[in-house]
Amino acid sequence: MPKRLWPAWCVSLLITGLILAVVVGLRRSGGLQRLEFFAYDFFTRHQSPAMATDPRIVLVGIDEKDIHATELGLDYPVPDQTMARMLENIEAQNPRVVGIDIYRDIPVPDGGHRRLLDRVLLSNDNIICSFRFPDSLNKDGVKPPPVLANQPERIAFNDFTTDTDGSIRRGLLYLRGGTNALFSLASQLALVYLEGEGIALEPDATDAGALRLGKALLRPLKSNDGPYVKVDDAGYQFLMDFRGPRQFPTVSGSQLLRGTLANDIFSNKIVIMGMTARSVQDDKVTPLSQSHRGLQVHAQVINQLLRVALNGEPQRAFWTDWQQDEWTVLWCLVGGVVGYAVRSPWRSSILLCVALLILTGAAWRAFDMRWWIPLATPAVACVAAAVSVNWYISYQEKAQRQMIMQLFSKQVSREVAEAIWTQRNEFLDGGRPRTQKLTATVLYTDLKGYSSLSEALDPSTLMDWLNEYMGTMSEVAISHRGVIDKFIGDSVMALFGVPVARKTDKAIKEDAVNAVRCALAMETALHRLNTVWELRRLPTCRMRVGIYTGSLVAGSLGSTERMEYTVIGDTVNTASRLESFDKKYEEPDLTDRCCRILIGGSTWDFVKDRFETRRVGEIALAGKSQSVTVYRVVKEVSQRQG
Repeated sequence: MPKRLWPAWCVSLLITGLILAVVVGLRRSGGLQRLEFFAYDFFTRHQSPAMATDPRIVLVGIDEKDIHATELGLDYPVPDQTMARMLENIEAQNPRVVGIDIYRDIPVPDGGHRRLLDRVLLSNDNIICSFRFPDSLNKDGVKPPPVLANQPERIAFNDFTTDTDGSIRRGLLYLRGGTNALFSLASQLALVYLEGEGIALEPDATDAGALRLGKALLRPLKSNDGPYVKVDDAGYQFLMDFRGPRQFPTVSGSQLLRGTLANDIFSNKIVIMGMTARSVQDDKVTPLSQSHRGLQVHAQVINQLLRVALNGEPQRAFWTDWQQDEWTVLWCLVGGVVGYAVRSPWRSSILLCVALLILTGAAWRAFDMRWWIPLATPAVACVAAAVSVNWYISYQEKAQRQMIMQLFSKQVSREVAEAIWTQRNEFLDGGRPRTQKLTATVLYTDLKGYSSLSEALDPSTLMDWLNEYMGTMSEVAISHRGVIDKFIGDSVMALFGVPVARKTDKAIKEDAVNAVRCALAMETALHRLNTVWELRRLPTCRMRVGIYTGSLVAGSLGSTERMEYTVIGDTVNTASRLESFDKKYEEPDLTDRCCRILIGGSTWDFVKDRFETRRVGEIALAGKSQSVTVYRVVKEVSQRQG
């Protein structure tokens, strides 16, 4: 039994499903995390800051000029004596809290004025010093100042949590160290400031996993929240929104030591002291910058905690895994539909771009409403489905066109071939011509006296002679929009009205007219051939033509490797019987004609106003139980198309 192909829509749906499975698998395994990070960073950079500046936070940045101003004693690392002077100048203005983002685990310089710095630290309990956890670069970490060893509330870690691409997007509220919570520098500074506002961090009464901070309900980031996949969620993490000011009020170490600042610049503020000199390696990668300084990132975290606690700004929320998968399914189907329905590369590209713009707009709108929903994952699914399905459809069309051309390229005119291709959806079924019942006109020809003629010629000459005849008749049939169905010995069978079904009387009439006109043209062509053959001393011949219009069944026979398009039915048999009817029958005044053309009554009904005909009579044809009205065609009387 011939192999049948699945319908194109079914295969396209299967391809879309496979693309969806691969993309969802990639997302759930973390393969698309970096693309989602890229989208998150893009949205973050282009969002509007919640506030232009934050006067509650002041940065003291020791830059290159400070380091080079040797008269100030601001060499790097900053000496204990200089740091003590800076802290005294800050404390003179009564800041609410001061954070030192500079390590002080050992004296600087060795054996220097450590007692002076220790005295400043002990006499001001609003100063928070930083330490660093052990990591791959520093296996021992960096310990806090020894003088504060018994005051854990005065020390905090300044480590940041980075994602797989090395960028900082998550903030740390605290980590567990044994039975105690070790707070980050930023969160500790924010909590001390909020204490002055009467706000403390406390468990939420309704949600055991959440914390209450003023107007905010803080829920910890989980390992698979949003686009994250199996991320280390140790401690209490939250997603940073980076909606703080792009620049915080900053003063230099030189300004602080020289006393050129306003008398209230630090009053009741959060002050963070750190290094901003580029020669000191403290660059951090964030969505906002590839070279954020550490104290600037701390300031962003502090600003976010103050905003959520005092203003009640919500945290960014996420969809569940299933919601993300459903969102991906939707856009994968959109891509599949575009790839299936739009065959033009330009139109499909434009539609795909429109779809991606809509997807990006939806993700941006959600981001603006504090939701981080997938963008890269559905975009990849949409594009992959569109390209894959479109490639399959193009491949299938190429194969179909090749198959059609193999079947009809030498049997039909260019116009008919294009009509077949244009209407291929009606013509093809499962990658092969659809078996269909239709109304068509069959033309059958045969040579008179061929048997005796073939005996008179040697085989080689006979074959050349016959090929010349067949080639000429084929060209005539094809030029009249006919389809050469087959050659049988010296016979030619041509079809008019296949393979694309003709559904109106006007179209069926056109086929019948074309068939009769083709027969008359064959007569003219044969007359020319006879003249040429006479000159070449080759035999001349006469021809009989039978034409009948009616229902028949058209389809393909054979396998995909060897397939033939043909028709079967009583209409075919009747055309053959008309051609062979009474081979000696001739009308006295038409004996000089080299072609006899007989048509059935069904054909005559369509062409009677276009051709002069003579009624032969009601004739019982061989193999038919009912008689057929037969007419002989004399000539065409009108050149108008039916």
